[in-house]
Amino acid sequence: MNKISKFFISLSMIVFISFCFCPIAKADIGPKPSISITLENIATDNYLIDLLVYDETGTNFASPLDYNGNGEQYSTLTGYNDLETITIAQLETLHGINYDGWISESTRWGSYLLFADCRGNSRHTHHFGYFGTPDTYRVIIIDNLTGEIKLSDVIHRKDFASSITLDVDTMTTVSKARVGNLFSNMISFAAVLLLTIAIEILIALLFKLKKLKTIFAANFISNSILQLALMLIPVPYMITFAIMEVMVILAEYFVYSKFFDETTKSKIIAYTLTANIVTGLLTFVVI
Repeated sequence: MNKISKFFISLSMIVFISFCFCPIAKADIGPKPSISITLENIATDNYLIDLLVYDETGTNFASPLDYNGNGEQYSTLTGYNDLETITIAQLETLHGINYDGWISESTRWGSYLLFADCRGNSRHTHHFGYFGTPDTYRVIIIDNLTGEIKLSDVIHRKDFASSITLDVDTMTTVSKARVGNLFSNMISFAAVLLLTIAIEILIALLFKLKKLKTIFAANFISNSILQLALMLIPVPYMITFAIMEVMVILAEYFVYSKFFDETTKSKIIAYTLTANIVTGLLTFVVI
């Protein structure tokens, strides 16, 4: 078995492990902000939950009927799992919320910027994530049987991938150790990093480039910095993403130009642009 064959087998194993054992890697290539909520002391599974954000105009830009042309049901991503449905009537209820300027974030932009898990379930756990994940929000819970509405105080997201426990009796957050959050974020970071590197090396092979160790090292360093910047820099996600992608392309090209001979210069330019554009675009793709 030659080196290329062994490399392909190793690379395939990395991709397989990344997809099978890390939910965030299955969801998308790059790290995304998110909020996971676990409810305590809730007696029913028949409820709606949503994140409210403040807008002084109180304007909700989307219309419930925009989501589904047949006007019957609306599909929404539940965590990293399968699709569930929420009725148009329930969607209209969320869409119409306005408490002194606090309005529904899930219906604010439709399903384009925030994937929301708004329908009650027996696990009493919910996941909200993607580009529209708010930094400051309130949680609203509506009992579908009694119509009772409960609203939390203002909550500030402390982690890039935040996880909170909410006591429904008092609508206050329950203090939990953040070690689990940190560990989960580290696992997600590692899996996404490996998956990104695997894709970029596969593209390098398509370009028939050698010195894969150099390409691996350059991608490992540049993508580590990129993902850490996206998670740590308190700037709107899209702005950080655009700036860092340009910096990564320039940095990788600089490294490759030092290690590859002049005859492959045009190929290196094409590879660097292609690899980063592909992985950058895959950042926006959710399975």
